[in-house]
Amino acid sequence: MSAGLIVGIFVVWFGLTVLGQFYRGRWFLRLKSHDQIGILPHYRLFDRSVRNIVLFYRDTLETPWREYPCSRKASWRQAVWNPEGHDCKVIWRFLRAFSDAYSMDIDVPVESVVYQGVLQLLARDTECQEFVQFLIVERDREIYCSHLVRIGG
Repeated sequence: MSAGLIVGIFVVWFGLTVLGQFYRGRWFLRLKSHDQIGILPHYRLFDRSVRNIVLFYRDTLETPWREYPCSRKASWRQAVWNPEGHDCKVIWRFLRAFSDAYSMDIDVPVESVVYQGVLQLLARDTECQEFVQFLIVERDREIYCSHLVRIGG
């Protein structure tokens, strides 16, 4: 009984993990939101679509949008050597959270960890000193555009 139960649990877990690699419908995102201990992986091993999310920023409403440095195309070299990948992984997770919220018609509150995390990364990694506005674009469609926000001073 116990061996069959354990095998059954692993089969279900493996099936959900594989399904999550290829399909991220509302039911999977709802299931993932109840996964408090992280049993289901949040990442996709073979999915490069996260590279289709681009973060733009500017420091005044009059200046043109600039692309955040981690929003570049992936190369085969990065499979072997990618030291900046760890820093960029944080921004990818934030952008993926915005994308998931957009697909479920959920607003991301300005007090959220995701929103504040994007602001902190932009304040740290860009030349924006006092104000910043950011725009998230996925596959040529605007997902989110923030207001001009004070980050310093």
